[in-house]
Amino acid sequence: MEIIAALEMVDLVASFEEPTCRRVITEVRPDIYVKGGDYTRETLPEAETVQQVGAELKFIPLTVERSTSQIIQQIVSSHNREDEVMQ
Repeated sequence: MEIIAALEMVDLVASFEEPTCRRVITEVRPDIYVKGGDYTRETLPEAETVQQVGAELKFIPLTVERSTSQIIQQIVSSHNREDEVMQ
């Protein structure tokens, strides 16, 4: 979140605990709402909310070798290997 928030063109990065961020979208009313390319307008749970607030919905292509999930997985794996070496 810190890296994304540091980008000049980003005004707000929000975390949320709900299964979708419909409430955040309703409260923030963004101009543009961006999701990864693993979603489509039809599969995005908050697509209707995005439309209701008048935001533009954008999908960015997935880059598997640079996905946050993969980076997190690499960090966890590396940490686990370090723990194994120390034992």
